[in-house]
Amino acid sequence: PDGGDTPLDLLRSVAVSADGESVYTASENSDALAWFDRDAATGELEFQACITSDLGVGDCDQIPGAAANGVSTGLDRLVSVAISDEGENVYTASSQSDAVARFDRDTNTGELTYQDCITSSTGVSGVLCDHIPNPTGQGVNTGLDALRSVAVSRGSVYTASFAGDAVARFDRGAGGQLSYQDCITSDTSVDCDTMTDDAVASGTDTGLSGLQEVAVTDDGRSAYTASVDGDAVAR
Repeated sequence: PDGGDTPLDLLRSVAVSADGESVYTASENSDALAWFDRDAATGELEFQACITSDLGVGDCDQIPGAAANGVSTGLDRLVSVAISDEGENVYTASSQSDAVARFDRDTNTGELTYQDCITSSTGVSGVLCDHIPNPTGQGVNTGLDALRSVAVSRGSVYTASFAGDAVARFDRGAGGQLSYQDCITSDTSVDCDTMTDDAVASGTDTGLSGLQEVAVTDDGRSAYTASVDGDAVAR
């Protein structure tokens, strides 16, 4: 009933691999990433497996440190999923734990293996996730506070923060491992570089207020964001 305790409960995001052979979904309620095989000729999907941080979700593999309701894990309330161009990594964004998680992807089968995560919240143990410089309680006033979107472009990963009115940047190293670099915000109370002279307290009435999504062009030269409170597209 209502899809409760399944890996598709309250889906927030879907991504298709560049080879067209795999589809992945992010479930907010079940803290789960699900994987489907795709028939290239018909587009038909076949469910394969799922990975979760929630002990209550049956028939899914659990990441190390999985907990009741996925609390204080890097997959708590997943809202976005993205695949690297070469197809070797999948990344997710968690709105509750202010975290980006990394999965290895088998390019032959599409199968996923959980690797690690990075967070701005001290509420998530350093044993479970690495912390960015200057993390805070619940990630408040950081560039990862209440993440809404993640995007991959060649050697970089970008995230959009709703509460931090911020875009954050990570470098991708060997195996797709992430290294936090910096962020840009329109909120003067957030620990990021600020956008021009238009930044204000709480980011109110700016083009980055309440960011919902970030996207990067195929050539990697531009990134764009969508702001729900500012009714704006930023470049």
